[in-house]
Amino acid sequence: MRGAKFIVRRRGRQPGAALGPRPGAMRKSSEMPKVVVQKELCKGCGLCVDACPTKNLAMGQRVNAQGYAYVVWDKKAKCTGCAICGRLCPDIALRIYKEERK
Repeated sequence: MRGAKFIVRRRGRQPGAALGPRPGAMRKSSEMPKVVVQKELCKGCGLCVDACPTKNLAMGQRVNAQGYAYVVWDKKAKCTGCAICGRLCPDIALRIYKEERK
C-alpha cells in the first residue's frame, strides 16, 4: 500500500487503562483512514463492531476457512481513524491505515 501509514500497533494494556485515540492520532485533511480485515484471523467475536463509534464495522454473511463469520468494513462510512477496533481485537485481525488522498 503506497502512501499509507500503519497506525495501530499491539501494545500490552494495563488493567483499567482507558481506550481511545492515541495522542496525535487525529487525521489531517489529506489523510483518509482505511480498515483492513484479515478474514482468516477473524473469529467473529464482534468486539470491534460494538466498539466502533461510527458503526463502520458489521458482521459479514460469509465465513472464513475456519468456519467463522468475519467482520466487514463499510468503505463508504465516515471512519475517524480512532483505531479502537484494532486495539480491542483479541486476534489482531484488523489493520488500520491512513492513506494519502489523491
